[in-house]
Amino acid sequence: MFIAATAGIDCRDIFLERATLDSDLRVFRTIEELHAKSATSLVRKIASLSHFRARIHLAFSSGIATQAWLDKFVQILAANPKEVQEWSPVHLWCADEVYVPAGDPRRVDTRLQETLVDRFPQLFSLHQAPSFGEGSLGDAARAYSTHMRETFSRTRLIDPRSISMDIALLHIGVDGHLAALYPSHESLTRSGLVLPVPHCPEEPRERLTMSVPLLRRSRYTWFIASGPKVAPVLAHSLHGADFRELPSAVMNQVGTTWWCDTSAASRVALGVN
Repeated sequence: MFIAATAGIDCRDIFLERATLDSDLRVFRTIEELHAKSATSLVRKIASLSHFRARIHLAFSSGIATQAWLDKFVQILAANPKEVQEWSPVHLWCADEVYVPAGDPRRVDTRLQETLVDRFPQLFSLHQAPSFGEGSLGDAARAYSTHMRETFSRTRLIDPRSISMDIALLHIGVDGHLAALYPSHESLTRSGLVLPVPHCPEEPRERLTMSVPLLRRSRYTWFIASGPKVAPVLAHSLHGADFRELPSAVMNQVGTTWWCDTSAASRVALGVN
């Protein structure tokens, strides 16, 4: 694995590189450059995968779908129409979802529909999770799991345990949570595809999330991390923390790339002690 950084490194950059030779960590000077470089790389990654895959399955976490990163991705898509001409169809999935009424601006599917599907219908199709009012939270998790199994089994029946996303775009919370998998929550050790997450530590309290096994099966996992508040959890995630205390650590594996700005990577450079 390797680290990539912007031009003009200084002594601090050299120390950072030496400290992270065993991690796929990509560090950029500013959040704007981080968003631009990672979004451009996603366009190219999808193009590359399209050479040998008839469809691409892409999971968005709420922390990515509702942030400025998605706007940058849309901007790059609009500015580079030739880059997407040979794309295979991209299926969008919610890595987590708030259990509120359909159309609520806090929902991942609302944001993906408005920014990607409505604007680029020829490129994207959206798999929406059930919303509040369509049964219980448990019913919603089971329904989304069933829909996922049926989608992946359209051409041939497959074992649900082999279902995987091609790319998962994840956000790391200041407490180390990813998707809707929170520290010390029972959902961290549960199997299956999509899980109900009642009693979340933040509003809205009821959510759905892809399970740890499903997320770990992703061919590529990209974390987009910025700002000094996530610096401690990013460092501990890269240095082997217990995932039950720091869920993001469970994704520190082959295939995971940590995209971050210098403030988010500052504790990696300094060590975690």
